[in-house]
Amino acid sequence: MLVLIGDPDVRNIIRLVRSGAEAYTAATNLAELRYKVEEKLGKAVALTWVNRLLRTPAVALALALNLGAKLVTTDEALENVEEVEVQVIKF
Repeated sequence: MLVLIGDPDVRNIIRLVRSGAEAYTAATNLAELRYKVEEKLGKAVALTWVNRLLRTPAVALALALNLGAKLVTTDEALENVEEVEVQVIKF
């Protein structure tokens, strides 16, 4: 998330959490760091991370579904999910 701190959508989410809105996160959010990992540490390290976190979207979606929550992500592949409200932050 810190990578996206300048994005207005992210600022709004942070503002809501600061004002008391409930928010959940999981270790699965680390999958979104893949792009920066490859940029900073190389493709081999990024691929290792991806292989370890391969099923993370399913975990995040299941959590959002169980909580009746919105899933906020940078993963555009989740835009077409109908069972859960998904907000994709594009950068």
